[in-house]
This record gives sequence, C-alpha cells and structure tokens, in this order.
Amino acid sequence: RDNRWYLGFLCGLLLLAVGLGAIFSWQLGQAAQAVLVAREETVAAVLLAEGVPETTVAKAFAEEDGHSAAAAALLEKIGHDRATSPLLFPALRDQMESACAVVLIGTLCIGALAIAAAFVFLRRQERRYLTAAEKVAAYAAGDFSVRLPQNENGALAQLFAAVEELARSLAAKSENEQRVKDFLKSMISDISHQVKTPLAALRMYNEITIAEPENVATVRDFAAKSERALDKLEQLIQSLLRLTRLDAGSVAREPVALSALVTRALEPFSARAEREHKTMTVAGDDETELLCDATWTEEAISNLVKNALDHTQSGGHICISWENGPALVRLSVSDDGAGISAEDIHHIFKRFYRSTTSSGSGVGLGLPIAKAIVEGQGGTLAVVSAPGEGATFTMAFSCG
Repeated sequence: RDNRWYLGFLCGLLLLAVGLGAIFSWQLGQAAQAVLVAREETVAAVLLAEGVPETTVAKAFAEEDGHSAAAAALLEKIGHDRATSPLLFPALRDQMESACAVVLIGTLCIGALAIAAAFVFLRRQERRYLTAAEKVAAYAAGDFSVRLPQNENGALAQLFAAVEELARSLAAKSENEQRVKDFLKSMISDISHQVKTPLAALRMYNEITIAEPENVATVRDFAAKSERALDKLEQLIQSLLRLTRLDAGSVAREPVALSALVTRALEPFSARAEREHKTMTVAGDDETELLCDATWTEEAISNLVKNALDHTQSGGHICISWENGPALVRLSVSDDGAGISAEDIHHIFKRFYRSTTSSGSGVGLGLPIAKAIVEGQGGTLAVVSAPGEGATFTMAFSCG
C-alpha cells in the first residue's frame, strides 16, 4: 500500500512538472506573438508615414516567400538578424523572466515535495523494518507473544506472514519441547518414587538373608519376597516402556473382529477368575468390527478386566459387552465390586495413582495405559461408578 501511494505521488509530481512545462511554453509563445505583432505595427506605421501605399504595406506582411539578399543585409546592418538575442525585445524579455520564475519556483516546490515524500516514505519503511527486527529478535529469544503487522498486501506483507508462520512453528516446537521436559521430569520423579519402595525392600531382604544364612526357612521366605519385589520392578519397567511407546505414537489401526479381540484379552484371566470364584461373561454381536490397533486395544481391555478383578470380591461378576452404534462402537467392562469413591474417581487415570482402598498389587499404571491406548486411537475412555455399586468403564471408538 505504501509503495503504491509513493508511486502515485511521484506520478502526480511528474504530471505537475509536465503541466508547468506546458504553461512555460505557452507563455513563451504568447510573448513571441506579442513581440511579432508589436514589431509589425511599428513597421506598418513607419511605412505609412513615409507615404508607402497601404496595398504595398499589406502585401509586405502577406508575402510568405519574399526573402532577398538585400533585405537580409539591411536587417543585419541594423542589428535585427537571426543572431539577435531575444532579450533585446522588452516584451519577450519580460515574459521569459516571468515564465522562468514560475518554472523555477514550481521546480523547487516539486523537488521539495518529492524529497519530503521520499523522506516520509523511507522513514516509515525504516520504522517498519526496525519494529519487525525487534519482534524477530523477540521470537529468537523465545517470546512469541508479539505479532508482526497483519492484513496487509505486497511483498513485505508476504515476508511478515512467512516470518509469522516460522514463529508459530518455533512456538509450537518450544511448547512441545517444554511438554517433553515436563513429562520427563514428572516421569523421572514418579519412577524414582515407585522404585524406591521395592529397592528398599530388596535391600532389607538381602540383609536379612545374609545375616541368617543357616536359617533355611528365613532364607526361603525372604527369597520369595525378593522374587515378588523383582516382579513388581519388572512390571513397573514394562509398563513404563509401554507408556513410552504410546507417547511415541506407535499405534496402527486396522479392522479387527471385536469378539476375537475380547476373547484373547480374557484368556489370561480365566484361571484367576475361577480360582477367586468370580464369573466373567461376554455380550455383543460377533459380526462387529473395530478399526483399531489389535495388540494395544487388547492390552487396554486386559487392563480394564484386571482392574475389575482386583476390585471385585469372591463371587463377583464381570461383564464385557459392546454395541455398534451409528457413529461409535462402545465396549464396556462392568463389575459389581466395591465401586470408586468420589474423591478417587477424578484421579484414577493419573499415572501411579492408587486409591487408599486399593488391595491390588499393581503399580498404578493399568488405567492410565488403557486411557492412553484408547485416546491414542482417537477414542475416549470414561467411567461411571459409586461406592458399593461397582464400576463401568466404557471405551468409545469412531466407526470410520
């Protein structure tokens, strides 16, 4: 816009200069005409005064081709030839001086306007460049709250837009790096906290075993406890590896028969359910397919089933059901166990969180892993529960 304005202004100045030149030329023409008429009047008067007939005088002025060497010699003798300066003619001199003054003043005014316009334009452009440089420097320093001029046209505006796009990319990258740092910091803190207990137990068991090597019963007892502590450490490490893979986005979706998926997920728990006198039932259309990552989704279902078994008393019942709606496929894992208290229900999907009433031997990562798996595939995982009324976890996936 500024460039167009400046170019238009220069064109206006050029037209003004052309106009002044035309005025100057017209004034000179008028002056020359006035001098010529005055000279002709003077010549006519002299000739008439000398008795020259009017017809002869008129013929002298009307003749177009009456040049002669004698006439030229006479004019040269009296100083009125082609070399005579036009300034010797008073009327022509006055007109030329007036026209030169107008042209000079006009030229100075036009030049002053051109210089002033150039100064304003260049100063404004310089301010824009300096402002842009300050904002780009702020971007380089990590401050993305400032913005370059928007809603403009032209090459400079396109440059600003490209810089803005780069700034947004850098801001997104910076935010992502900060999230990664926060995640790693939180993860390291959680890992150190979770590992501290089994390591302390292992150290204590090892000290007791070393102190009483001759006591076979004690050695066996604490060796078994050490084995359980090692199992818990292995479970923790494997869960963390799964979370890391999920955070890296290693999920691939393909059509899978939901009934087969649920069957595979329940298989590892059949013996436990029988041993603990708990029943598991399945309800759903065998033809239903789910667009998902089969391995990860099977693990999510397994985690929900394990959670239900952990919180269901002997004689309890767990039901895995699903339904295929117009837009969503929903799979639910319900139990008739102790339910979830109001103070726990908003925290159960947090990593390493375990309620005070939990009796399971997990590390508090089963539900967070299940939620990460479901949400990593564009689905949702929700829970409905009340103390003493069991719990229902529902996974919802898009049919598309």
